[in-house]
Amino acid sequence: MLTAFALPVLVGGVGLAVDTAQWYLWKRELELAADAGALSGIYAHAQGKPYEARARADATTNVNDATLQGAPQVTLGDWPGGTANAITVTLRAH
Repeated sequence: MLTAFALPVLVGGVGLAVDTAQWYLWKRELELAADAGALSGIYAHAQGKPYEARARADATTNVNDATLQGAPQVTLGDWPGGTANAITVTLRAH
């Protein structure tokens, strides 16, 4: 009787743990992909090449498991002490 009452709680807890781990891994993957896109974009910008396309391409290439919601957003900004010297890549997933 005790097992019958505890089993649904155990199964639910395991399911929640698996989902939480998957969300954590997706978040980590998106952060790494955004970082890769920002780095490649700023290198392209420093060389005088089109940085937006390069940043989007590398950010999209580095996403394996998560499903992106739309195209990555790339913005050029100012880091303290400079002008147009920072790139921000924003990714959204389902």
